[in-house]
Amino acid sequence: MSTTQQRQSPHAFTVDLEAWFHAHNLNIAPHKWDQLPLRLDQPVQQLLSLLDKYHTQATFFVLGYIAKRHPTLVTTIHQAGHEIACHGMKHQRVDELSESQFRDDVACAKNTLESLIGEPVIGYRAPAYTIGSQTHWALDVLYELGLRYDSSIYPVRSPHGHYGIPGAPLSPTMLESGLYEFPLPVWQLRNHRLPAATGGYLRLWPMIITRQTFSQYEKANRPVVVNVHPWELDPDQPRQQVPFMRRLSHYTNLSKTVTRLDQLLANHHFSSLRDLYQQYGKEGRSFAVGAPSFAYWQRVGEGCAVP
Repeated sequence: MSTTQQRQSPHAFTVDLEAWFHAHNLNIAPHKWDQLPLRLDQPVQQLLSLLDKYHTQATFFVLGYIAKRHPTLVTTIHQAGHEIACHGMKHQRVDELSESQFRDDVACAKNTLESLIGEPVIGYRAPAYTIGSQTHWALDVLYELGLRYDSSIYPVRSPHGHYGIPGAPLSPTMLESGLYEFPLPVWQLRNHRLPAATGGYLRLWPMIITRQTFSQYEKANRPVVVNVHPWELDPDQPRQQVPFMRRLSHYTNLSKTVTRLDQLLANHHFSSLRDLYQQYGKEGRSFAVGAPSFAYWQRVGEGCAVP
């Protein structure tokens, strides 16, 4: 690793541990899930091998459903030294839940994971990143339940409106409640923000855009929060008959995911979000303490230079 990389804050490598049939693009009804194969062992082993190759600890946002159905997989990840964080119980979008339903879902998943690994779970990510302008109340609920950081907010205007807060900060931020927010990364093109370097965008965009995103963040000394799903390492997964745009989003470049992740791990320094939370919290660095309210963020135009 170069001296420049050593001076930079590490980026965060994260995994949303869910099965292929949990993807909202495929729209597979929950009552069918138990009859479908998880197909998680091989892609998770590929991820663990890649992370071990580069001596990297990651954060796995685990669905409670997966912890119930395949507990040994979760304990294997934990025993390999990676952080176990919460991804909810049943992969329900936050914008489709009431506050009480959301509270019950997160509490159940958190308790399930903590009982399995024997230590506190402090991180959360919403399914499909669905904490946005209309669901920011969820952040207060997370803190009340004992979560200490979230990584759900995309500081962009979502193309379909399910997620995103266009004026939200790009840097990690401590909210008024005390919860820390680690936003997802964007590629800045002039005055526009576009989602990049994570999930489907890591597969769909050319690698030059991912490299430019990392360059922009490293110049600003911001961490890039990379995210991937195990099914994105499984090009042979069962194919579903879904509308063209959903099919394009879900299946494009699945065969390239491992190579692209290998390139990122080879060229950048990554850590878990728990480690970043502890590092930034202790140093008080890069966090906008007493951050602006969500009402302020919503008034800020897309692409404005918010800390």
